[in-house]
Amino acid sequence: MTADDSGQYMCFATSSAGNASTLGKVTVQMPPRFLNKMKNAIFVAGEDAQFSCVIQSAPSPKIRWFKDCRLLTDQEKYHTCSEPRSGALVLVIKSLTERDLGHYEFTEQETRLPKKTIIM
Repeated sequence: MTADDSGQYMCFATSSAGNASTLGKVTVQMPPRFLNKMKNAIFVAGEDAQFSCVIQSAPSPKIRWFKDCRLLTDQEKYHTCSEPRSGALVLVIKSLTERDLGHYEFTEQETRLPKKTIIM
């Protein structure tokens, strides 16, 4: 089975005495795997840096980003995006400075997804 097999299924029976049917929902869960991994990169101070990767998972994971083991919470400095349909995960670091050098990683909140690291 694959995630594409998830959905609602119906069993329908008919005879000369009448009809009967029942519905059932099937959800196929799939452990996360990387379709496209992040790569290290060099950026220019003052510019924005963008890192992205693509994962496939069912259900879609909830991702948390960290810098040097600290959860990224500054929404002015960091923009994170997760697109469930495509599996794209994006981290944008705005207006790079020397203080942005560090060890960036993300994990799934339920920790089924292995950590992925970027060192900048």
